[in-house]
Amino acid sequence: MILQALYRYYNILLEDPEVEIAPFGYSVTGISFALNISADGELLDVFPQFEQVQRRKKTVDVPRRMIVPEQVKRTSKPIPNFLCDNAVFVLGLSDRKPAYWRKRFEAFREHNIALLSQADCDAARAVVAFLEKWDPASSQQHPALAPYKDILL
Repeated sequence: MILQALYRYYNILLEDPEVEIAPFGYSVTGISFALNISADGELLDVFPQFEQVQRRKKTVDVPRRMIVPEQVKRTSKPIPNFLCDNAVFVLGLSDRKPAYWRKRFEAFREHNIALLSQADCDAARAVVAFLEKWDPASSQQHPALAPYKDILL
């Protein structure tokens, strides 16, 4: 009975636009940037996703809260998320040693290519092409990332 009541309450919360709750298999997380990639996998642009929020007497930029595929709980093992992760995983962008960012980027690349290569849609093919051709070693010099380099590192 208690589980049924909790399930009903969860469904009520899902329907309430005032409540920020994710459907099963998803989570709510702060998103700082979105990547715009071409159909052939070239990084075209980076779109900031910050929102301005009033905190006491200041207005600050905070990452936009969005519903994304469920995020993993990380320990010491670099486990990637599906399509949504930090700059180290998605772009291999880090000021740490190459072994650190290379391990994370490769995990992200392998995980997402394995899932998306089975999808028959243009968006999935574009992401796979991006992941196959992206070179993390030269990512810091990419013109689309230059304006945000300090934030992404």
